[in-house]
Amino acid sequence: MNRLNGLIRADGEFGGFLTALKAGFHSDECLPIAVNGLVGGAEHAFLAEAVAEARRISGAPVLVLAESESERERLIAALSDSGLQALGYKKRDLVFYNIRASHDIERERLSVLRSVMDNSCDAVVSTPSAASVYTLSPSRLDELSVSVSVGDILPPEQLCDRLTALGFAFVASVDGKGQFSRRGGIVDFWGGELDSPVRVEFFGDEVDRLVFFDPLTQRSIGACDGARLLPAAEVILDAGFRAAILKETEALIRSAKDPVMRDRLERERGVLLGGGTVDFRDRYLGLVLGESDLYAYLGEYRRTVTFVVGTSGCAEELKKYSEYINNEREGLISSGLVSERAARYISGESGYKNALSASLTVHLNPFAGGIGTMRLGGLFGLRCKRTVSYGDNPSMLREDLLALKKSGYRIVLVCESETGVSSLSGALADDGIAALPLSADTDVSRA
Repeated sequence: MNRLNGLIRADGEFGGFLTALKAGFHSDECLPIAVNGLVGGAEHAFLAEAVAEARRISGAPVLVLAESESERERLIAALSDSGLQALGYKKRDLVFYNIRASHDIERERLSVLRSVMDNSCDAVVSTPSAASVYTLSPSRLDELSVSVSVGDILPPEQLCDRLTALGFAFVASVDGKGQFSRRGGIVDFWGGELDSPVRVEFFGDEVDRLVFFDPLTQRSIGACDGARLLPAAEVILDAGFRAAILKETEALIRSAKDPVMRDRLERERGVLLGGGTVDFRDRYLGLVLGESDLYAYLGEYRRTVTFVVGTSGCAEELKKYSEYINNEREGLISSGLVSERAARYISGESGYKNALSASLTVHLNPFAGGIGTMRLGGLFGLRCKRTVSYGDNPSMLREDLLALKKSGYRIVLVCESETGVSSLSGALADDGIAALPLSADTDVSRA
């Protein structure tokens, strides 16, 4: 795929785009850039090359916004196939009622945010809605991040206290992420950013050995040089937050007019006083999280580059989600289940616009339009053609390719298998059209 992407660099428009990208990034006035005419594989190849350049120019992770979750996954695959470390930042479901929910996606999100803080990834691929959901602030995540290495002086009970503070659940035997256990001088835990759980063996108060282990057999599967512990959820229910929710709940009970709502709040008050699991904590995000989102983490850098793949689609995706969350919010407030100050959940459309204006934004669209009347730092159009599906009929493919060749296009066919190369090479040999295999050493720029 790296070789295939080289064809994009041969296009004169790509050279002009790179010039505008460099100039725009270092300019005091950060005007957006628009690129039109990209479809299918050409769009992915352009994006991969452009993200690599943006990463080099900015020295910071690049943000790529897609118009749907399925498109996000396709873009991650395209960037990863090109040798870039691309991480996906998913949207998490907000739980407003006392319903047990998994925190797996939250742990994935926190791992991505930590990578952004550490500048250890090339790109973060998300959707506008996922990026807008409030999360821990960068300073709070940094405060809660704990590292464990061989040789550390860290008593087992202190490590357990830290795991509890990070929201890890104490269990008899670790078999899932977000859990920990202790047996004398051995502490097991499974962080959300780890593929396998970790066993910490102590010699007194010193960390003597770290190993990964199989949660099914409980046997060691390899040495671990060190581990960084991140929170087990985005909303950590510590004593302070529990007290804040309790105070809020009691105020809502005093002002409740609907007996059904008052009864629900009374039950939730009992959960808070009894020290039970508070699965409705998301309703009170505004009391603990402030207004930090994915954009806030990228905002820690002097300037970043953002690619919006499908300008209208991304705006529409965020609009629908914002309307949904706002309707939920208004319903909760009107029913007396939360106050306005506590019911703050997403940065929404205003946060999206502010983030794009603070970044050097590149809009990628298959057609011209969709960007309105905004002032641009560059407008570039690439000639790409999407063909129909030919199935097993090479004669139809040959007719279209000859028409394109007659119009001045340079044509190279890249096939997924050697079988495809053999089949098409025979059909197109007399027409001067090359068919090559898709492999790491295929240099189509020289074909």
